Amino acid sequence: MKDLNISLQKIEIPKYKTYGGVVQDIELSYQLFGKDLHTAPIVVVNHALTGNSNVAGQDGWWASLIGDDKCIDTKKYTVLAFN
Repeated sequence: MKDLNISLQKIEIPKYKTYGGVVQDIELSYQLFGKDLHTAPIVVVNHALTGNSNVAGQDGWWASLIGDDKCIDTKKYTVLAFN
């Protein structure tokens, strides 16, 4: 399996406004696994608050499901997992 970014990447969403009208800056961290971004369909992994974005590879908490030739095949997809 090709790990694109083992370390956390970050995206910032400035001045995000909630349905209730609260405005705040949000910073999200994520990891990418599998195919290069924008070269394959993207699978987004959303998880419980106690999880992290390390979903594939040797220490991945979904390593039995995400990886080369597995249910979510990283040879076919880009996997985006938020922290």
